[in-house]
Amino acid sequence: MTDASLLESILERLDEPIYAADMDTYEVVYANGSLRRAFGDVVGKTCYKVLQGQDSPCAFCTNSKLLDRHGRPTGIHRWQFDNARNGRTYDLQDSALEWNGRRIRMEVARDITDERRWQASATLEHDLLAAISDAQRAFIATGDRTTLFDDLLAAVLRLTRSEYGFIGETLPGTPGKPVLRLRAFTDLAWDHASRELAERFSSDGMDLDNPDSLLGAVLTTRAPVVANDPAADPRRAGTPPGHPPLRSFLGLPLLSGGELVGMVGVANREGGYPPALVDSLSPLMDTCGAILHALREERDRKAAEMRLRERQAFVENIINAITHPLYVINADTHEIIEANRAAAVPARTRPATCYKATHDRDEPCYGEAGECPLDMVKRTRRPAVVEHTHTGDDGSTRIVEVHMYPLFDENGEIHRVIEYALDLTETRNLQAQVAQAQKMDALGRLAGGVAHDFNNLLSAMMGFSELAVAQLHAGHQARQAMDTVVEAGQRAANLTRQLLMFSRKQVLQAVPLDLGKVVRDAATLLGRLLGAEVKLRVDVDDGVPRVMADPTQVTQALLNLAVNARDAMPQGGEVRVRVSARSLDGPCDCLLDRAKNGPHVVIDVTDTGAGIPREALGRLFEPFFTTKSGKGIGLGLSTVYGVVHQHRGHVHVNSESGRGTTFTLAFPVTADALVETRPPAARQAPVTSLRVLVVEDEPMVRMLCSTLLRRAGHVVKEAAHADDALRILQREPDCAEVVLSDVEMPGRSGVDLAVELGRRRPDLKVVLMSGYAETLVERYGVRAGEFPFVAKPFSAEALLRVIEAACLAPA
Repeated sequence: MTDASLLESILERLDEPIYAADMDTYEVVYANGSLRRAFGDVVGKTCYKVLQGQDSPCAFCTNSKLLDRHGRPTGIHRWQFDNARNGRTYDLQDSALEWNGRRIRMEVARDITDERRWQASATLEHDLLAAISDAQRAFIATGDRTTLFDDLLAAVLRLTRSEYGFIGETLPGTPGKPVLRLRAFTDLAWDHASRELAERFSSDGMDLDNPDSLLGAVLTTRAPVVANDPAADPRRAGTPPGHPPLRSFLGLPLLSGGELVGMVGVANREGGYPPALVDSLSPLMDTCGAILHALREERDRKAAEMRLRERQAFVENIINAITHPLYVINADTHEIIEANRAAAVPARTRPATCYKATHDRDEPCYGEAGECPLDMVKRTRRPAVVEHTHTGDDGSTRIVEVHMYPLFDENGEIHRVIEYALDLTETRNLQAQVAQAQKMDALGRLAGGVAHDFNNLLSAMMGFSELAVAQLHAGHQARQAMDTVVEAGQRAANLTRQLLMFSRKQVLQAVPLDLGKVVRDAATLLGRLLGAEVKLRVDVDDGVPRVMADPTQVTQALLNLAVNARDAMPQGGEVRVRVSARSLDGPCDCLLDRAKNGPHVVIDVTDTGAGIPREALGRLFEPFFTTKSGKGIGLGLSTVYGVVHQHRGHVHVNSESGRGTTFTLAFPVTADALVETRPPAARQAPVTSLRVLVVEDEPMVRMLCSTLLRRAGHVVKEAAHADDALRILQREPDCAEVVLSDVEMPGRSGVDLAVELGRRRPDLKVVLMSGYAETLVERYGVRAGEFPFVAKPFSAEALLRVIEAACLAPA
């Protein structure tokens, strides 16, 4: 065998493809067996046609690299090439030579496709494991979750050799419209539209309401989505303005325990995304899904902890907002575990036990006020309510209603008790005041009713007694007896007048009044009552406003207080009367339920006497109650009470035995007090021969009124009740110019009669008479001065004066 034959035999058996081509014509002049097996019989054909399938020389041809500047063959060129025609990768070695006057390029190829794939797979696996390890280590170590996802995205882009991408987390949204919140994305904001798109997606998330899109397909199918030609892919729904160019796309779902937690999207890998690459990314996607799931659980846990803290703070704020003490107590040790702000557990309690904090005791409260409520709860296993007397940190005692509720542990045993304490001290005081006010009101009604009936009797007794006296000459043997009867009637009338003052049923002649002037005017009389041993001091503040008050009643109240003060200082002392303006805006410790807060004029009467015993303070204003043994009838202070109450004011007493007493009378300031009053009209001459209809259900009083009027020259007709009077006037329209009517009568009242007559006979004058003012003001709503009025018992002069004044008054 020649040397040439031996060389050719060797070349034919080599696995590496070898060929030689004319560098000028590109004609293949030699091809070994390996090349022919790969590309067929190529000798005589152009290299670019048989090897690359092209019709012209390849742009990457190495001919120019194998010739020197004079065009002579020289050197060797080694390079790698991916042959698109057969999908193989070759390591190529090109050299040039001259043969038979021709320049020949010889190329030896080594197929490195499998080697490169193995190397790429090994590199990918190495990089993949490194990315997984880095992600897990970063998740455990770092607190910056943004950096973690940025690093994960960088690893995915590196492994897939993609241009850009994102990692997103699915969030709860409208059913069928998942929302993807970006956790990391490639910043490709190179213009305004792309920046706006990136900012919107990163802050608001992507609302994926189109399941036919590439991203929507990933989320709805929960499977990888590959689009190596997105423009022709039917799942592509278009890209929003500002989106970067999309030449290839890979979408991978992120799952954790079967739950879709997010997705990864990458784009623009050169040559697209082969299935092997997609499969190789599964471990990394599992890691990303686990991290997202863990972050979601961490976020949910933190949200739950935040809600728990907020709820605890909310409950704590509610408990501390409760104005009554609340405790949580250990059922076995009585130790206070928790207490709200109102409880204010005293600092002296060491340890803080309920009996130390609330009773200042060193041991549980047994046997003093019944069974300990905590023990009662443990025994009955039910809530308990008891009343206790608690001792404050300052030593003061309070009446407390204790509510206790058991808390059971997992074994059903009571291990905690909630104690809720209601301070009833003020409530008990108010209840006592209300009870006292109700008692005083009941006594007032009784006294008023008695006085009313007495006034009818006294009217007849005094009136007929005065008539009898007028008919007896001075030396008549019955004159002295009748004078005594008249005097007794007047004293009885004064007594009923005081009862009416107490019961607030005395007729109130209220006018705008300067109480400072009333006190100054009464100072002389008060001084005489007090006597020389008692010093009187009067102080009136400047600018005290006027009030609507009856000067006679106010003076009577002052006189009664002066008498009480004098009796309390038998050895002498001092009485101070002060008038001032005061605003009563808070709770008033007084006996008057009808009194109101606001601006008042206050009269303080203070003495330096012996004071009033505490046990007597609760009955001080009751009629006929007195602390003066053998002195007085007990109507002085009850009259004061009635006067102030009828003016809708406050009355309060502050007294301690041996340290004197202060009575406070507060009269409300009203707008009516600013109205100027007109001086009374000059008295005119008596009117005689009036026609008067007397309407009175009490026969004795009716007879008295008729007798007094007839003796004065008036013509009188009588009616027993209102309907009787209307019938008489219907039958005899001219029988009366004036109607004198009692208020309280069976059937229609005198006020009803007056209103009816005003409608039927506006020319008639109506005069009302009654024993107390409640009949007019409270029951019938008659305003002061609306009808002429005469109070029972009355004298003949008083009755005639009112009748004549009514007749002379303008219509």
